Amino acid sequence: MNHPSGETHAEREERLRHLRHPGLRDFSWPEIEPLASRLERAARVFECRGQTWEMLEALNSRGGWAVRPDVWVRGTCVPFFVYGWKGVFLIWSIDYRWTARQAGMVMPAREEIQRELGPNWPGQVEAIFHSPREATGYERQLLVDEDSARPIDIVIVGGRIDEVLGDWEPVGKVGIDPEWGRALDAASKPRWWRSAEGWHKAPAPPPHEQL
Repeated sequence: MNHPSGETHAEREERLRHLRHPGLRDFSWPEIEPLASRLERAARVFECRGQTWEMLEALNSRGGWAVRPDVWVRGTCVPFFVYGWKGVFLIWSIDYRWTARQAGMVMPAREEIQRELGPNWPGQVEAIFHSPREATGYERQLLVDEDSARPIDIVIVGGRIDEVLGDWEPVGKVGIDPEWGRALDAASKPRWWRSAEGWHKAPAPPPHEQL
């Protein structure tokens, strides 16, 4: 009898005999697909993320921009949190494909950051799916989430995202004071082990739900 890998039973037993230990009866063979396809796509997206990071580093090197990786917002990880005088951008890398369901999943993060920036800011936080292997350019997709019936506003950027953001026109033609970015950089530095009172023992970090 041949195993799914093409081995005979005897060959399989010989290969696995060094792994056997008391209490282990046998080895199973789970399905390969669709998990293999999922992991293969994840590897491609990971490569795209590296390309996105390189482009955003190029943008950051020009000055006036900040790039913060892996910012968690309402249970969603934002791989690239970017801000500058032209706006605030939440960026996810993709490999060509994306779905309305994926776009709907990132909308709560966008809405939360919009809320945190306050009602007096006239700008709009942009949620971006970036496909670095496509031609440089962008388009805005306005959709409706089929499950929640909530609106989806996602920007699809291809190619050189540093160029796209460099040429970005702020909503309402109102930019962000560059001093705000510097103030945010200073205020967002780790605080819980520093103390104006000169404590020698670091205070406890804030509860996770406050982050």
